[in-house]
Amino acid sequence: MRRRAESGFTVTAVDCVQALQLRKTIARQFIATAFADTDVLITATVAEPPPTYAMVTSGTVDDVMARLGAFTRFTRIFNSIELPALSVPCGFTADGLPLGMQIVGSRRRCAWRTRLSRPPTGTSGDRRAETRSRFRWPTRTTWHPVRRGQ
Repeated sequence: MRRRAESGFTVTAVDCVQALQLRKTIARQFIATAFADTDVLITATVAEPPPTYAMVTSGTVDDVMARLGAFTRFTRIFNSIELPALSVPCGFTADGLPLGMQIVGSRRRCAWRTRLSRPPTGTSGDRRAETRSRFRWPTRTTWHPVRRGQ
């Protein structure tokens, strides 16, 4: 971690401001292109099955950082351009480790996060809200009681 922190000592204020401006430009272009004809993007949350604790903590600091960098490559871009995303469990590997899908939306169209992140609690009397809420998550699932090998 020290090496990562020390790398920031060489970044000037001008470099930082230019990087922030570039991030805004990239975000604007990405949003205009990716969300021109769609409301959300769906990707895998991670690019590979989740590593075990031993895999993540073994080796040199550089080895660990390289593995973590590869592991976060699908989430990192959306974090860096500040797009809202929701990771939803969607299954298990053959070894019983959890898998997730990532749902990414535009900053301006973020009502989907509320609809997807919690199950409906009943009718609200607001017909427009009920019509917009197309996603119906079950209130009871077998997801959490599942244990590897059962």
